[in-house]
Amino acid sequence: MKTSSLYVLLLVAIFHGSDAFLGTNVFKTGDPRLLPLFCVNSSEELDAIGRETSTHESITVGGIKRSVIQLFSELQPDYEPPESTATLSQIFQ
Repeated sequence: MKTSSLYVLLLVAIFHGSDAFLGTNVFKTGDPRLLPLFCVNSSEELDAIGRETSTHESITVGGIKRSVIQLFSELQPDYEPPESTATLSQIFQ
């Protein structure tokens, strides 16, 4: 099972920019077994890949934020959307 998971990660790395995503950001683990799969030499390089990778959580949170902002914009014409980096809590406030 672990081997198949690593193959999936390899495919995601090869098809970077495709419509694939990871459930969690495995790059933050710094697992040394991932280094050769992603052609990097250190955990820091692996973390750099992780900063550019979308996870299921980040995609979901982004969608919820956009939906809430759209709802507030429709309910209140004078609503000013917050910065794109705002948290859900900040959007509701």
